[in-house]
Amino acid sequence: LPPSINTSDADFTVDEENRIHYALTAIRNVGRQAIEHIAEMRGDTPFASLADFARRISPRFVNKRALESLAAAGAFDCIDANRARVFACAEAIMAIASRSEEGRLGGQNDLFGEAGEEDLPHAAMLDWLPAERLSREYEAIGSFLTGHPIDAYQPVLKKQAVTPVREFAAGAQSGTAAARIAGIVVSKQIRRTRSGGRLAVIGLSDPSGQVECVAFSEALGAWAQLTEIGTPVIANVVVDRAGDMPRYRIQDLKSLEDVAAKLTHALHIHVTDS
Repeated sequence: LPPSINTSDADFTVDEENRIHYALTAIRNVGRQAIEHIAEMRGDTPFASLADFARRISPRFVNKRALESLAAAGAFDCIDANRARVFACAEAIMAIASRSEEGRLGGQNDLFGEAGEEDLPHAAMLDWLPAERLSREYEAIGSFLTGHPIDAYQPVLKKQAVTPVREFAAGAQSGTAAARIAGIVVSKQIRRTRSGGRLAVIGLSDPSGQVECVAFSEALGAWAQLTEIGTPVIANVVVDRAGDMPRYRIQDLKSLEDVAAKLTHALHIHVTDS
């Protein structure tokens, strides 16, 4: 299960239904001390809202950067599914936390009463679009948990006879010579070959898994934009078996968006606002 401030702990845990709860310390820029504090403040009473969370935590243990990472990872989805708003409220949450802490330490109630949701800004803020939502989730966690950016392309992938990454990698071990795969570029490393040339090691991710493919220098210039991290692509890949392990070489690379556009015959726009 994705990370949650109400059900996750510092480490990975398994519940009575054998479901694995993602560890909050596995989120980037979030320290163990902050998570152990959040879990302690939560106790047996889940956080009911952002304001409730802000009143109960201490700014001595949790900082703005940690809140932003938790928001991007979806840890606040259980109380507010609008990740963009939670991310934007990080500074306001810290302000409420500081004010509440001062009141507790001084033995006085807040002069203006307890902070509520109305004290948090951006109430009408739109959430991130699906692609950005998943991109930020990947940056915070290192993988896609609540969906995958190419899920929306499934009809296109079916028409293009695309092989899932995991199936292709398994087949390459047993004799598959080539395949067409699709995915999001999640990593890129430029390396030098023994002959002095260049090659790129490109990580492609789809809902089934992740695979690394190579592209040689003669193609790098033409594919420069397509190999930028976050780009959805479709690739014809061949299996080279010269070494101990099979290597996957990209023969042709195209923008998945361009391929989808050519196969699209209509666009339906539903307007709900007058």
